[in-house]
Amino acid sequence: MSRKKILHILTKEDHFPLDVITRMAQSHQITVVLTQDAINLYMPEMDADSFILSEDPNLPRQIVYPRIDYNTLLTMIFESDSVIAW
Repeated sequence: MSRKKILHILTKEDHFPLDVITRMAQSHQITVVLTQDAINLYMPEMDADSFILSEDPNLPRQIVYPRIDYNTLLTMIFESDSVIAW
């Protein structure tokens, strides 16, 4: 059975979604995109592909995750089985 592809788009610096995403990653293929205030979140050893939206005006100088642009984000949205925005 194929694992469901779920895209999480985080907009706030809130650790609650990270707990949920960590549990979901046990049975699903997870991708996380950090935007707005969430770009400062650190997600240690999460079993998920993680990215930062490169057009974000709040982009920090030190970036831990790979950058993506809006076109890539749009492609990810259409390639996912589910999209959850936090």
